[in-house]
Amino acid sequence: GYNLNYKWIQNGNIIEAGASDKLNIPSALTDNSGDYLTEISGTCGTVYSNYMKLTVHPLTRISFISPDAEVPFGGEIALEVKSEGHNLIYQWQKDDVLLDNSNNSQYWLQNVNASNTGLYLSTVTGTCGAKTSNKVYVFVGKDLNTSEPEVFLWPTITNNEFNVAMSNDMYYNVHISNTLGQLVRKQMNCQYKTTINIITMPNGIYIINVFNRSFRKSIKLIKY
Repeated sequence: GYNLNYKWIQNGNIIEAGASDKLNIPSALTDNSGDYLTEISGTCGTVYSNYMKLTVHPLTRISFISPDAEVPFGGEIALEVKSEGHNLIYQWQKDDVLLDNSNNSQYWLQNVNASNTGLYLSTVTGTCGAKTSNKVYVFVGKDLNTSEPEVFLWPTITNNEFNVAMSNDMYYNVHISNTLGQLVRKQMNCQYKTTINIITMPNGIYIINVFNRSFRKSIKLIKY
């Protein structure tokens, strides 16, 4: 046509008019979603385009993750992640291992025991990207009514490895001594749950000393 003018219309409202046959939407938001058409006017009349449907999906975003928590043996806890986005899929991990049946914004731990102690996180995947939450430390302990940090070691009879966990986020050291009091192994600057492999150590009875500047705890372990 001749001497053309374009009116861009979104959901019945004129949002731009001029000589350009292109509508640019920088940094598109979900509010830009809608039904669009163009009114084209010229010296010899006016015509309308067909409707064009535009859908702008929100970016995947995590707005909340459950805080660190202490749970008594046999108790339960629900870990929750709050997120925004389109067509979201959830996947929870514990100690960097994927958990089965965890495609939900909540992950329930029921009838907990020492094996549930660890660092949890959730990865949220949507149409517009994937986000990974911060890690949540869950500690399963015996006595949660004390101001002293609780230390738990399991199993105490093992042939390959054992775990040490503390109820808070303090750093701690682990010394392994034999029954003569000789230091045979140490692991420094541990935090949360630590797994120590002792498969190469001789069988026998050992004393596991867990300590830092604020506390010390000794636990007997049997290697068979």
